[in-house]
Amino acid sequence: MFYCLSHTGSNRYKYIFSTSEYYVFEDRICEKCGRNVRIPRIINFPVQFYAEGGKRYPDYFQITTPIERHCGMIVSEKALQAFTENEISGFESMPIEILESCGKNLIKPTDIPQYYYITVQGTVSLDYQAMHYRKKNICDTCGGFSWSREKIGESFLDAATWSGHDLCKLTDYPNVFICTQKVIEVIKKNGLKCFAQRSEHDIFRGLRAEKIC
Repeated sequence: MFYCLSHTGSNRYKYIFSTSEYYVFEDRICEKCGRNVRIPRIINFPVQFYAEGGKRYPDYFQITTPIERHCGMIVSEKALQAFTENEISGFESMPIEILESCGKNLIKPTDIPQYYYITVQGTVSLDYQAMHYRKKNICDTCGGFSWSREKIGESFLDAATWSGHDLCKLTDYPNVFICTQKVIEVIKKNGLKCFAQRSEHDIFRGLRAEKIC
Protein backbone atom coordinates (compact mmCIF):
# COMPACT_ATOMS: atom_id res chain seq x y z
CA MET A 1 0.00 0.00 0.00
CA PHE A 2 1.26 3.47 -0.94
CA TYR A 3 0.68 6.87 0.64
CA CYS A 4 1.43 10.44 -0.34
CA LEU A 5 3.68 11.95 2.32
CA SER A 6 3.33 15.66 3.09
CA HIS A 7 3.64 18.30 5.81
CA THR A 8 0.99 19.19 8.37
CA GLY A 9 1.03 22.86 9.26
CA SER A 10 0.65 24.17 12.80
CA ASN A 11 1.36 27.60 14.26
CA ARG A 12 3.06 25.83 17.17
CA TYR A 13 5.86 24.68 14.88
CA LYS A 14 8.40 26.59 12.86
CA TYR A 15 8.34 26.70 9.08
CA ILE A 16 11.27 27.01 6.73
CA PHE A 17 12.49 29.26 3.93
CA SER A 18 15.36 29.10 1.51
CA THR A 19 16.91 31.79 -0.62
CA SER A 20 16.43 31.44 -4.38
CA GLU A 21 20.09 32.25 -4.89
CA TYR A 22 21.10 28.61 -5.24
CA TYR A 23 19.71 28.32 -8.78
CA VAL A 24 18.95 30.40 -11.84
CA PHE A 25 16.77 29.75 -14.87
CA GLU A 26 18.21 29.80 -18.36
CA ASP A 27 15.54 30.48 -21.01
CA ARG A 28 15.60 29.42 -24.63
CA ILE A 29 13.03 29.06 -27.40
CA CYS A 30 12.57 25.62 -28.93
CA GLU A 31 13.31 25.90 -32.64
CA LYS A 32 10.71 23.24 -33.48
CA CYS A 33 7.62 23.97 -31.34
CA GLY A 34 8.31 27.56 -30.28
CA ARG A 35 7.88 26.85 -26.56
CA ASN A 36 9.85 28.86 -24.03
CA VAL A 37 12.03 26.25 -22.32
CA ARG A 38 13.16 27.14 -18.78
CA ILE A 39 16.19 25.14 -17.64
CA PRO A 40 17.18 25.47 -13.95
CA ARG A 41 20.90 25.59 -13.21
CA ILE A 42 22.44 25.05 -9.77
CA ILE A 43 24.68 27.82 -8.45
CA ASN A 44 25.43 26.25 -5.09
CA PHE A 45 24.12 23.38 -3.00
CA PRO A 46 23.24 22.63 -0.22
CA VAL A 47 20.98 25.63 0.20
CA GLN A 48 20.94 28.15 3.05
CA PHE A 49 17.74 27.64 5.05
CA TYR A 50 16.23 29.70 7.82
CA ALA A 51 13.24 29.10 10.09
CA GLU A 52 10.47 31.33 11.41
CA GLY A 53 7.16 30.87 13.18
CA GLY A 54 6.25 28.90 16.29
CA LYS A 55 8.41 27.84 19.20
CA ARG A 56 8.71 24.13 18.42
CA TYR A 57 10.98 22.45 15.91
CA PRO A 58 9.28 19.80 13.75
CA ASP A 59 10.73 16.51 12.57
CA TYR A 60 9.82 17.33 8.98
CA PHE A 61 10.06 20.44 6.80
CA GLN A 62 8.47 20.38 3.35
CA ILE A 63 10.36 22.10 0.56
CA THR A 64 10.20 22.35 -3.23
CA THR A 65 12.96 22.75 -5.79
CA PRO A 66 13.00 22.99 -9.60
CA ILE A 67 16.11 20.76 -9.70
CA GLU A 68 14.71 17.24 -10.02
CA ARG A 69 17.82 15.43 -8.79
CA HIS A 70 17.69 17.46 -5.56
CA CYS A 71 13.99 16.98 -4.82
CA GLY A 72 13.59 15.89 -1.23
CA MET A 73 12.73 16.90 2.31
CA ILE A 74 14.35 18.12 5.50
CA VAL A 75 14.13 15.91 8.57
CA SER A 76 15.41 16.06 12.13
CA GLU A 77 18.21 13.85 13.40
CA LYS A 78 15.55 11.89 15.32
CA ALA A 79 13.66 11.17 12.08
CA LEU A 80 16.81 10.27 10.14
CA GLN A 81 17.90 7.89 12.90
CA ALA A 82 14.46 6.23 12.90
CA PHE A 83 14.56 5.82 9.11
CA THR A 84 18.09 4.43 9.20
CA GLU A 85 17.53 2.00 12.08
CA ASN A 86 14.39 0.65 10.39
CA GLU A 87 16.13 0.35 7.01
CA ILE A 88 13.88 2.75 5.13
CA SER A 89 15.18 2.76 1.56
CA GLY A 90 15.21 5.28 -1.26
CA PHE A 91 17.15 8.29 -0.01
CA GLU A 92 20.54 9.87 0.62
CA SER A 93 21.14 12.42 3.38
CA MET A 94 23.49 15.27 4.20
CA PRO A 95 23.67 17.47 7.31
CA ILE A 96 22.55 21.09 6.87
CA GLU A 97 22.49 24.23 8.98
CA ILE A 98 19.25 26.04 9.69
CA LEU A 99 19.37 29.62 10.97
CA GLU A 100 16.72 31.94 12.42
CA SER A 101 15.92 35.60 11.90
CA CYS A 102 17.13 37.97 14.60
CA GLY A 103 16.31 41.47 13.44
CA LYS A 104 18.18 41.93 10.18
CA ASN A 105 20.59 39.09 10.93
CA LEU A 106 20.44 35.30 10.70
CA ILE A 107 21.71 33.39 13.73
CA LYS A 108 21.98 29.77 14.80
CA PRO A 109 20.00 29.20 18.02
CA THR A 110 21.62 27.08 20.69
CA ASP A 111 18.56 24.82 21.09
CA ILE A 112 17.98 23.94 17.43
CA PRO A 113 18.31 20.22 16.60
CA GLN A 114 20.52 18.96 13.82
CA TYR A 115 18.66 18.69 10.51
CA TYR A 116 19.40 16.71 7.37
CA TYR A 117 18.51 17.20 3.73
CA ILE A 118 17.09 13.95 2.37
CA THR A 119 17.31 13.55 -1.39
CA VAL A 120 14.58 11.12 -2.43
CA GLN A 121 15.84 8.62 -5.00
CA GLY A 122 13.05 6.07 -5.34
CA THR A 123 10.53 6.57 -8.15
CA VAL A 124 6.99 5.58 -9.06
CA SER A 125 4.64 6.80 -11.79
CA LEU A 126 0.97 7.52 -12.08
CA ASP A 127 -1.22 5.01 -13.86
CA TYR A 128 -2.23 7.37 -16.63
CA GLN A 129 -4.50 4.87 -18.34
CA ALA A 130 -6.54 4.24 -15.18
CA MET A 131 -6.81 8.00 -14.65
CA HIS A 132 -7.74 8.72 -18.29
CA TYR A 133 -4.93 11.25 -18.17
CA ARG A 134 -2.29 11.68 -20.85
CA LYS A 135 0.36 13.90 -22.34
CA LYS A 136 -0.39 15.56 -25.67
CA ASN A 137 1.35 17.88 -28.14
CA ILE A 138 4.69 16.34 -27.21
CA CYS A 139 7.74 17.92 -28.81
CA ASP A 140 10.47 15.40 -29.65
CA THR A 141 13.09 18.17 -29.66
CA CYS A 142 12.64 19.93 -26.30
CA GLY A 143 10.40 17.38 -24.57
CA GLY A 144 7.66 19.93 -23.96
CA PHE A 145 4.05 18.74 -23.71
CA SER A 146 0.64 19.64 -22.33
CA TRP A 147 -1.73 17.56 -20.23
CA SER A 148 -5.06 16.33 -21.55
CA ARG A 149 -6.89 18.24 -18.78
CA GLU A 150 -6.11 20.74 -16.02
CA LYS A 151 -7.95 19.11 -13.11
CA ILE A 152 -6.38 15.79 -12.17
CA GLY A 153 -8.94 14.45 -9.69
CA GLU A 154 -8.63 10.89 -8.39
CA SER A 155 -5.16 9.41 -8.76
CA PHE A 156 -3.80 5.90 -9.26
CA LEU A 157 -0.23 4.62 -9.09
CA ASP A 158 1.27 2.18 -11.56
CA ALA A 159 2.86 -0.49 -9.32
CA ALA A 160 4.80 -1.85 -12.32
CA THR A 161 6.87 1.38 -12.39
CA TRP A 162 7.76 1.29 -8.67
CA SER A 163 11.53 1.21 -8.07
CA GLY A 164 11.02 -0.90 -4.94
CA HIS A 165 12.06 1.83 -2.47
CA ASP A 166 10.18 2.97 0.64
CA LEU A 167 10.57 6.66 -0.25
CA CYS A 168 9.81 7.69 -3.84
CA LYS A 169 9.28 10.82 -5.85
CA LEU A 170 6.42 10.87 -8.31
CA THR A 171 7.48 10.80 -11.96
CA ASP A 172 6.45 14.05 -13.69
CA TYR A 173 5.78 15.61 -10.23
CA PRO A 174 9.14 15.12 -8.46
CA ASN A 175 8.28 17.37 -5.50
CA VAL A 176 5.45 14.98 -4.59
CA PHE A 177 6.60 12.10 -2.40
CA ILE A 178 5.15 8.61 -2.14
CA CYS A 179 5.94 6.17 0.65
CA THR A 180 5.15 2.63 1.70
CA GLN A 181 3.19 1.48 4.76
CA LYS A 182 6.54 0.80 6.43
CA VAL A 183 7.37 4.52 6.50
CA ILE A 184 4.00 5.38 8.06
CA GLU A 185 4.56 2.76 10.77
CA VAL A 186 8.05 4.13 11.56
CA ILE A 187 6.68 7.67 11.86
CA LYS A 188 3.94 6.50 14.25
CA LYS A 189 6.25 4.28 16.30
CA ASN A 190 8.75 7.10 16.86
CA GLY A 191 6.22 9.92 17.32
CA LEU A 192 7.68 12.02 14.50
CA LYS A 193 5.92 15.37 14.25
CA CYS A 194 4.50 17.32 11.29
CA PHE A 195 4.17 14.40 8.87
CA ALA A 196 0.82 13.95 7.10
CA GLN A 197 -0.51 11.25 4.79
CA ARG A 198 -2.98 10.94 1.93
CA SER A 199 -4.11 7.83 0.13
CA GLU A 200 -2.74 7.09 -3.32
CA HIS A 201 -6.14 8.10 -4.70
CA ASP A 202 -5.92 11.56 -3.09
CA ILE A 203 -2.38 12.56 -4.10
CA PHE A 204 -3.63 15.82 -5.64
CA ARG A 205 -6.32 16.47 -3.03
CA GLY A 206 -4.38 18.34 -0.36
CA LEU A 207 -7.40 18.96 1.87
CA ARG A 208 -7.67 15.21 2.51
CA ALA A 209 -4.28 15.04 4.23
CA GLU A 210 -4.37 13.54 7.74
CA LYS A 211 -1.82 14.11 10.50
CA ILE A 212 0.04 10.88 11.19
CA CYS A 213 0.84 11.51 14.87
